[in-house]
Amino acid sequence: MDKTPRYILMSEKAIKIQEALKDVFDFRFQGYCTKHRCLLTEGYDGSVDCKVYGEWLSSQKGLPDDKEYKKHSCLYRHWIGLPYQDQLQEMLGENQIARLSLFSEWIVETLEPVGIYASDEFESLEQLWLVFVMKEKYNKIWKDNKWLKYF
Repeated sequence: MDKTPRYILMSEKAIKIQEALKDVFDFRFQGYCTKHRCLLTEGYDGSVDCKVYGEWLSSQKGLPDDKEYKKHSCLYRHWIGLPYQDQLQEMLGENQIARLSLFSEWIVETLEPVGIYASDEFESLEQLWLVFVMKEKYNKIWKDNKWLKYF
């Protein structure tokens, strides 16, 4: 699972991906707190939140009620999901062979002719698949730390 600052930024700015996958993210393994800039973790009481909020919460006397927790919790207010590679692949349809074929063609026909080699430009397959899904589904490319409409 890619948890690099670059992938976190790419995921945070991929609003359409966040909306599409919000119901399937597993926060304990895939979440990131945008307020405190840290990965979400599972707390001592089984709750899931960011490290900074969790440490503050554990220093309090007793646990807040559910309403207060939702009001202040980073999980409810400041999180983004980090998509797994298989979640990104599934966004392109059911046929695995067709997905891999499209992906391979995209690398050979689009990236390599302009001198972008996957191993040089991207730090993980998650980054590469995120770029591919954003291009295929939303016609956007990653440039200068933002998603831009591709013409």
